[in-house]
Amino acid sequence: MTPSSQNPNTEKENTAILSVGSNSALVLMKLIVGFALGSVSMISEAIHSGMDLLASIIAFLSVRKSGQAPDDEHTFGHGKFESISGMIEALLIFIAAILIIEEAIAKIIDPASEPM
Repeated sequence: MTPSSQNPNTEKENTAILSVGSNSALVLMKLIVGFALGSVSMISEAIHSGMDLLASIIAFLSVRKSGQAPDDEHTFGHGKFESISGMIEALLIFIAAILIIEEAIAKIIDPASEPM
């Protein structure tokens, strides 16, 4: 089976699995290096990558669900799950942005303050 003839949902699932795997590895490596070096910034990056991992898990689950065939309750299919997933991922980005802005304002007001 050539890639162009493959089921589009299978391609989406494979891509989502790759995203989950690579984000998992990235979080793990950043945590290992962060704790080994005692680097707060590296541990912070691991936490940030953890949010990316959460988003990729949500994307994987939504792609899997949206690929299901229509049924009695969902006569037009399950495609809306991808839209809901996109909204949740956008909310995660907004939450991260708000936390970054709060931290930046705290640093501007008191440069000696410790990060949250």
